[in-house]
Amino acid sequence: MNEHHRSPPHLILPLLLPAALALAGCVASPADGTQVSSTSQTLNFSGFHPNASAPVRVMAYNFSARRYDEVSSGVSTSTRIPASYWDDPLYEWWAPSRSLGSAYWEPGRCTGARALIKGETTVGGRVYGMYSWDLEKNAEGCTNEHRNNADWVTYCSASQSELTTTDYSNDAHAFDISFNAAFSPDATCTSVTFSYNHATGAWTDVRATYQQGGTSRSMSCSETSSSRGRTYGTCRLNLGTLSAMRSFIEWHQTNQGTVAVSARDARCRTSLRASRNYTVASSRYDYGWTRWTTVFPQCVAPPPPPPPSDPHLHEIQCDCVDVSGVAATIRLSGCLETSSSPVTGASLMCGYAALALEANGGIDTACAFRSLSAAGASCTNPGWWAFAP
Repeated sequence: MNEHHRSPPHLILPLLLPAALALAGCVASPADGTQVSSTSQTLNFSGFHPNASAPVRVMAYNFSARRYDEVSSGVSTSTRIPASYWDDPLYEWWAPSRSLGSAYWEPGRCTGARALIKGETTVGGRVYGMYSWDLEKNAEGCTNEHRNNADWVTYCSASQSELTTTDYSNDAHAFDISFNAAFSPDATCTSVTFSYNHATGAWTDVRATYQQGGTSRSMSCSETSSSRGRTYGTCRLNLGTLSAMRSFIEWHQTNQGTVAVSARDARCRTSLRASRNYTVASSRYDYGWTRWTTVFPQCVAPPPPPPPSDPHLHEIQCDCVDVSGVAATIRLSGCLETSSSPVTGASLMCGYAALALEANGGIDTACAFRSLSAAGASCTNPGWWAFAP
């Protein structure tokens, strides 16, 4: 008899009374916590009973019918195990091995399946349940420390045996998406983008939120490509304006942000999600806006638009020839107001123009005067002018 078969009996009476404990037995195999490779694996049924030649029924829970069904049966032996192994009388029992049908396996929410097994016995015309061997508790030597029926039930047993396939899980797999917490701006410098990748077929519906200070903003995530068994994607945080981008960058000089990422586990039969938080450390972006615009030139603000033209400002141009016969272009600008009335004050404006032209020297001032007259304008506030030869 090996160590596994030296387990103590396993009573399932509601009241743990010494007299009642002596009437029931235990299911040692399959023990609570047993793992199997598949739902079709053959199961061995065995255990111990405090009475010789006692009937034992192996019961499995039918998840479809919501009841326990008998799946195998046996009788305890008439030979007591050696007293050196156990303080109380104890007899082994076996029942024919078999696999369980699909009705006795409950699928895990993610993967695999589980089954529930318990034992029943009839003693003195009454039916008693049987406790199960608890693998986890007995792995630490519980049976060696508690060597009688009552103590073993109290410290080393389980109410029944739960069996699971090796891939059984009610939870999503560990979150293993590789997420890059370093962001970069888009082409217009109004959004920042984070990148991620994961094993193809492992995760779907990636979602992310960005938490900055006391605010939280949703991000837009999408897959972009797949290559060599990996799927790649991005999550975009829309900031809206270039000014908001600058505030975002400058805030990160002395503060940290957090990106909360979650995804649906595509390997699970039900919709289960896993998540993880990533810190955007201030040290990663410890340079200011000037440095940022150097690295990302699309973030440089365009020059301001020219001011609207003043309808009272006119430019007069005249092509002239200087005394040397060299062609020159004269532009005169001044506060001139177009008027349909007769030209007045032309001589005053011409006087200013003449001074300017003569200062330049050698340019036909008459040409400039003619251009002033041809403009059909009068000077309402002569006080400044400019020209360029």
